Amino acid sequence: MASVFKRSKVRPMPPGARVVERRGERVAEWTDAAGQKRRAPVTEDGSGVRIEAATFTVKFSDEHGRERKVSSRCRHATGPRA
Repeated sequence: MASVFKRSKVRPMPPGARVVERRGERVAEWTDAAGQKRRAPVTEDGSGVRIEAATFTVKFSDEHGRERKVSSRCRHATGPRA
């Protein structure tokens, strides 16, 4: 059975980030190098932020029974939108 999900990575806390609480969750807010405002959830220990991938990943078992994870290259779980 296949599953579709977004991967996430833990990154160090960005310089100049401030931690605030939104909807009962701690998030970091900062301005990136391009001048855009960014927001991401803070890790449990408060040392970093969890960044979610822009595209979805598909997890499945191949014909040899090996578990595979492949990027769908789609930003929507249902596929490309017109």
